[in-house]
Amino acid sequence: MEFTLPYGLMLIAGFILALIFTPISRALALFTGFIDQPKADRVHWVPTPFLGGLAVAVSTGLAFAALAPFVPHLSQLWEAGVLPRTLTSLILLLATGALVLGLCDDRFGVSPRNKLLVQTLLSLMFLASAIGFGLRVDMVLWPVGLLWMIGLTNAFNLLDGMDGIMGGVGTIVGLFLGALSLGCGRPDLGALALAGAGASLGFLFFNFPPASIFLGDAGAFFIGFLFAAVGWELGGSEFLVLGSRAAAVTILLAYPIFDVTFVTVTRILEQRPVQQGGLDHTTHRLHVFMRGRRGLIPIYALNALNGAVALAAAQLSPQAAWALVAVMISLYATLGVLLARVPVRRPVLQRFTRRAPAPASTRSRVA
Repeated sequence: MEFTLPYGLMLIAGFILALIFTPISRALALFTGFIDQPKADRVHWVPTPFLGGLAVAVSTGLAFAALAPFVPHLSQLWEAGVLPRTLTSLILLLATGALVLGLCDDRFGVSPRNKLLVQTLLSLMFLASAIGFGLRVDMVLWPVGLLWMIGLTNAFNLLDGMDGIMGGVGTIVGLFLGALSLGCGRPDLGALALAGAGASLGFLFFNFPPASIFLGDAGAFFIGFLFAAVGWELGGSEFLVLGSRAAAVTILLAYPIFDVTFVTVTRILEQRPVQQGGLDHTTHRLHVFMRGRRGLIPIYALNALNGAVALAAAQLSPQAAWALVAVMISLYATLGVLLARVPVRRPVLQRFTRRAPAPASTRSRVA
């Protein structure tokens, strides 16, 4: 399907709404005490509000709800029963559940065990619709789907460790996921992904270093669940037969997968707790080489490369598409070996924020 005006309006609407709602969310965060205090495993110097995820979620949902009826052929496909009308609503509803989980974690703290439990329940509700039950359903899809949904939801959250990361990555992944959806004949998923991309871009204006607001776990969980669900709808059933679409969505989401894999492996090798926060992610290590905002360039470039290769893989035979997956695995494995040798220290990373440390008397409040 072609990229037509309504898709562009979906992107623009998400962007404009995020420009409106992000300052509102920041004011609400300051009023209610949703403040991210400086910690040993964080880069920022000063307390910063982190209700940005609420703005992204509201902007994505409103943009999609307002403009979806005008997407070419989508209403007809819904009416004819070719595409399930309730699917996108279900994805948004469950992603909102992930948002609420993140809000509770941001404000009160939720144990890793309870977070995993809620994420599992949300993923099961989604997969019950995406995979279904019955004698003709291959039950191997269930554990694969659970690993996909829970793994990517947390991978996006772990990726959100520095200013400008998630806003930029969310924009790039959303744009390419929208394009991939349209190429696969799924205008419903394409419109939803583009709404998320626009909202991420609008949020990036306030999260670009030095950030005035953070996504928080709430926003990272929302974006991660949203994009994981769209990706699974595009290629999930093809993982059993190693189809081209499964290869394409794997390549597109390769960077979050790479980062969480890198952190897990390096921490196990160094005999450190995997679930504990830290400054040892691939994003932190890449920033050591390029100071300031330029440190975002390699991260954005890698995600854009993934998107371009994913679009190509979707048009190839399954064998050629999975050969590209093998090439990308080799690329990221090499990058991982190189980055594992890079020492990461908090003072070096804090130069990235371009902020001097706040006086001791003011570090407990937002200026």
